[in-house]
Amino acid sequence: MEKAEKLLLSLKELLEKEKKLLLSGIKGEDADRIVKLEERKLELLSELSKLSREDFSGLEDLVREIDRLNSQLKALIINNLEIMESIMEELFPRVTYGRNGGSTFEKRV
Repeated sequence: MEKAEKLLLSLKELLEKEKKLLLSGIKGEDADRIVKLEERKLELLSELSKLSREDFSGLEDLVREIDRLNSQLKALIINNLEIMESIMEELFPRVTYGRNGGSTFEKRV
């Protein structure tokens, strides 16, 4: 197995682990796991960037699969961020203070 293929398969495996964690809901220790996955992904991407275009010849399907997984992860992350933002807005409404010392609470829309 060539170096490019090994690196791509490792990257795909990491993306699948990350997807599984995001789908199951992030619990306490999962945050640390995700950080470690991200660090490892950066290492793999750095190694992949050192390879030439020719090194990826014949690996186009694997690259497309990784791209698809990455797009799914992006959607999951955005969805989770929107949920968190919604929760934060409910917990911490916007407070506006007036000159006369009064305040008003409003929900962010």
